Amino acid sequence: MTNYDLEEGTLLKIQFALTVLLIGSLLISLTLTYNEILKMNDDKPLYDENEEIEILSFNRVLALIISLLFLMVNIKDKNLKIKYNQGNLDDANKQIIAGILSFLASLIVLGTAITGSVENPED
Repeated sequence: MTNYDLEEGTLLKIQFALTVLLIGSLLISLTLTYNEILKMNDDKPLYDENEEIEILSFNRVLALIISLLFLMVNIKDKNLKIKYNQGNLDDANKQIIAGILSFLASLIVLGTAITGSVENPED
């Protein structure tokens, strides 16, 4: 196993952990959406208004952190490809661009959560 493989393996483990966190964030989003459905049907919601805003804010901060960490992993991956002269950098550059856009989207969604909106946009 080469040094590149070892370092790439570490990045894959980090991506795996981030994916697990992302799934957790999606589960939180599902409960928030279900809470909105309950409120619309005049049923007893899972969370009161303050709890909902706190959970929403936490979840949006978590999504922002996850997107930032994915971006950092993509940058590290590109640097590894450069360091070890591994393959075409076009895909690495596209992943970085997608990571930047994802981070910006997370930042915008966090901003809506901070303003007190309890709307739950699709992730």
